This record gives sequence, C-alpha cells and structure tokens, in this order.
Amino acid sequence: RVSGRVLEPDGVTGAANVSIHAIAQDATGGSWLPLDEVDGVTAADGTFELPMDPGVWRFEFLPGIETPLSSRLVTIPAEGAGQPVPLADVVLSRGRTVSGVVTATVTAAKPTEASYAQLRFFRVQNFAGVPASILLGTATADAHGNYQVLLPTAK
Repeated sequence: RVSGRVLEPDGVTGAANVSIHAIAQDATGGSWLPLDEVDGVTAADGTFELPMDPGVWRFEFLPGIETPLSSRLVTIPAEGAGQPVPLADVVLSRGRTVSGVVTATVTAAKPTEASYAQLRFFRVQNFAGVPASILLGTATADAHGNYQVLLPTAK
C-alpha cells in the first residue's frame, strides 16, 4: 500500500477530493510505456492510500479546474512487500494559463488551424538516471485551433 498527502498551494491545508490516477511504467529499453492503472481520491484532510504492486509508477494528481494537474514518477520497491510505502507530500501549484492556436501545414500553402487537436504538455527530468517525461497538463483545441490550458507555475 502507498500512502501520502496532497496539500493546497499554501503547503499546509489538506486538499480534499483530489483524483489520483497512477499508471505503471515500463522503463526497459529506455521507453516509458503504460502498463496498469490504479485510481483513488483524497480524503477530507488530503490523505490517500492506494494498493500498489512494486515497480515504477507515474502518479497524476487532478485537483480540479482552478488548480493544475501535478505529476510525479515514484518507485515502489519490491523489498518490504506488505509494508506501507509513504510518499512525500504533494503540494499543488496555483498555476498559470497558457493559450494559443495550433496550426498545421498540409500542403505548400499557408498554415491552417488544426481543429480539435489534442495537446499534452511535459517537463523532462531525470529519473533513476534516465530522462523521463512528467505530464504537466492536457488540452483540446476548438474548431479554430484555439486552446487554453492551466499549467503548474515554474519551480
């Protein structure tokens, strides 16, 4: 079991009802492929506990529309199986809004809007000595290629 606590951006108050999505990762050969999933929700005081198998997991904390997603990679060790694994506190970010227009060049003509394009924003950081992508947010463009996404503030 993995236990932890999610805090509001003030770093003190527990964040209630934050959706948690954990995806097992396969780091063999340097690729990160999703394997299995575990979902949960934080309690009123921001705490959570999830049943997890050993391995590398990507945790996504989805607090709501006014606070951006927070994501991290965590290794759950095989040794000590059956013992609870505590995670460091997750402090949510206040966030910043990023917007723009997605365009595509289909022919030699001028670029055109990419209607309903799906966007994913990542930060690259080293994890166990290997560069890994940490998801920061997602968005879908409208019919005219316009998008808006709430991303964590830079640390």
